[in-house]
Amino acid sequence: MSARFARSIAFVSVLVVLPRLTGCSDDSEDCEVLNTCNQGAGGQGGGILPGCLPSGLAAGETPSNDCGVFVSSADGNDTNPGTKELPLKTFGAALAKSKPVYACNGAPFDEAITVPAGSILFGGLACGSWTYDATRTVIAPMTPPSLAVVVLDAGTDAELYDIAVHAPDATSAGAHSVAVFANQATATLERCELVAGAGAPGEDGEDGAMLDDDPDNDGAMGSSGTTMPTGLCNAQTHAGGPGGTKTCDGVNVAGGTGGGAFTDPGGSGQEGKLNGFGTEGDGGDGQDLTPPTSCQTGEQGHTGMSGSDGAAGSALGELTESGFTSANGTSGEHGEHGQGGGGGGASACTGGNTGPSGGGGGSGGCGGKGGTGGTAGGSSFAILSFQSTLTIRGSNLQASAGANGGAGGDGQSGGNGGGGGPQAGGACPGGNGGNGGNGGHGGGGRGGHGAAIAFVGPAPELDAQSQATPGAAGDGGLGGGGAAALDGDAGLACANLDLDGGSCR
Repeated sequence: MSARFARSIAFVSVLVVLPRLTGCSDDSEDCEVLNTCNQGAGGQGGGILPGCLPSGLAAGETPSNDCGVFVSSADGNDTNPGTKELPLKTFGAALAKSKPVYACNGAPFDEAITVPAGSILFGGLACGSWTYDATRTVIAPMTPPSLAVVVLDAGTDAELYDIAVHAPDATSAGAHSVAVFANQATATLERCELVAGAGAPGEDGEDGAMLDDDPDNDGAMGSSGTTMPTGLCNAQTHAGGPGGTKTCDGVNVAGGTGGGAFTDPGGSGQEGKLNGFGTEGDGGDGQDLTPPTSCQTGEQGHTGMSGSDGAAGSALGELTESGFTSANGTSGEHGEHGQGGGGGGASACTGGNTGPSGGGGGSGGCGGKGGTGGTAGGSSFAILSFQSTLTIRGSNLQASAGANGGAGGDGQSGGNGGGGGPQAGGACPGGNGGNGGNGGHGGGGRGGHGAAIAFVGPAPELDAQSQATPGAAGDGGLGGGGAAALDGDAGLACANLDLDGGSCR
């Protein structure tokens, strides 16, 4: 048997036993043939072929094109094949290849990325030569992403080495700056740098506004009834004065019509319109007076109740698979509308003659609009971890400043009720309309957090060579109407913020 044939038989034998192998054999040559061994030190680069771990290469050596796909923000093009000679330009294109990604450390990558489960990202490679020099590859988008610069997708065994993630300051009201968001992922980050920017200030609530279709909230005055000279009676019929008309947000709060002078005694005024909460304001009863020297005034409408104030933003916030939601202040309720006044009673003369008719009641005033709540200030997180298992080695995590919460809006004052139709020349006056209730004030939003790590579920595991540095906490927004009880809570500055436990660690 020739030596060449013997080697061929040996290779076939290796292929035959392959399904039964669970790891590397003692023969290093077999490992290289089977591509199943990992020679990386310290648990690095699980699943990486020998000669493909950048930090394990000798000086001057580079990973081969067979190791994975190569990417350079300065020299690459996403139409290239992704070799060292013709690299891709973006991480997005490289990750779509489902291979280990080797990124050189020249110009920062201006993009936000989602890292699928099982992905391996290597930075720290010099552009052009592709030798390992441990200078981190920087991912730093210019435009703030909607969620985070790097999202670790649900699944297991994602690995990042020698990568720096710099999140820009948030710009839209109440937005957060997040470097890495791990969503139900298992991942290792080694020799990485994660830096969050500042959160954006919350938005101030609006003061209670006037009705769109009305210049003010005040009620309308009722009209006077038909007047007669004192002591003069006749057989004519006199209709009562109409009540003041007013509609507040589609609710009729008009005053009642005055009583008509028809027979002996005069008619009663009508009730004012309801606001839905108070009792009816009765019109004045008709009077049997000879001559008509006095009348019964319509009842005044009930005043609307003031709206309740909103609540301050006080909760820590909620982290879910969709990201972090802050605690906004809530809005004050609208005040109730005032009730229309009752119409005045009509007078009558003896002998079937009529006296003056009653005046109309004034309409109710409109309730004040509630002030809206201020929104929470944006937070700064180097890592947000939701139900994830993260192992962090030799890395620096830095939060920046949480932003101030927005102030709550002031509640609007309720409108004054309209006056009843006046007493003049013996006419009987209508009742005044009730005042509208004041609108409630809005609560201030909570201040943003400055936390290097915020998590729900297992706390990320940092080794002794890693450091987590908190940022600054934002102040809570002031409550509407100057009410200290409506001020939002300040944010927290933490190295580790346990969102389940509600405290810094």
